[in-house]
Amino acid sequence: MARKKLSEQIEKVKDSNKIEAKSSLKISKIDTSKKLSSDKKTSKKSYKIDLRILPPSNLGPFAISGLAIAPAIIKLCKVKKIDVIGIVDRFQGDFIDKLQKLSYDYPITILPALDIQLKVDKYEDIILTCFFESTETSDTLKDFLNLLEVDNDCYAKEYYPTKLTLDEVLEHLDAFNGFAIPSRCDKTPNRKCAIRILVERYGFRTFEVAYQDDTKAMFKKLWPKEHFNIFSFSNANALAQVGNRAEKIKLNELNFSGIKEFMTRMPLGSNTLNMQ
Repeated sequence: MARKKLSEQIEKVKDSNKIEAKSSLKISKIDTSKKLSSDKKTSKKSYKIDLRILPPSNLGPFAISGLAIAPAIIKLCKVKKIDVIGIVDRFQGDFIDKLQKLSYDYPITILPALDIQLKVDKYEDIILTCFFESTETSDTLKDFLNLLEVDNDCYAKEYYPTKLTLDEVLEHLDAFNGFAIPSRCDKTPNRKCAIRILVERYGFRTFEVAYQDDTKAMFKKLWPKEHFNIFSFSNANALAQVGNRAEKIKLNELNFSGIKEFMTRMPLGSNTLNMQ
């Protein structure tokens, strides 16, 4: 009799465990469904960028008689479906201020930028394009140039030269919450020689180049296991050139922090470079 009761109790426990297992399975399915739904919500979207547009000068090709250049650039970007542009200042940033005001009426992000010319190790004439938040104005650019000890007579020239080291420039840029991209880095033998240092010592993973296919092949040969962003932007100094060469990047959300993270340098000592 006692054995019969014990057997019945065991069967009840088994049935109870089966019910709990089925319940747990259902919960597991629900959780998986929620996770899939969440993944869809955080899927990245593609954005079109041209981060190298030069401001007009009185003598430059941008200076078309009778045409308001600032609104024309904004409207052209809208037609070409460009989401982000970088305006590389050479005239103390006043043109950037005009564009910033106009951009409020259009779904376009404008990043103020400066071309800094400096020496990296023994290699001279290295161009580092420094980008700032879209809310920054010409005053920010002037403050940054002052920190880099750029002479006033260098304004309106092709680049802003500094005698500071790359480490010092990057430190100041971090204080401004900006980011940097080596630009036109395959235009001269000197700049090409500096690429290895920029990658291996400073952790740059995004470069702006003139000869995209050849430079991509060079990076692939030197660092076959690494991922790089090798971009070629319009370098526009005429209205029709804006957006002629643009790139696409994928972000969870279009904002400065997302763009900065996409362009970020790898922390020193954490890369897996093939040191040859």
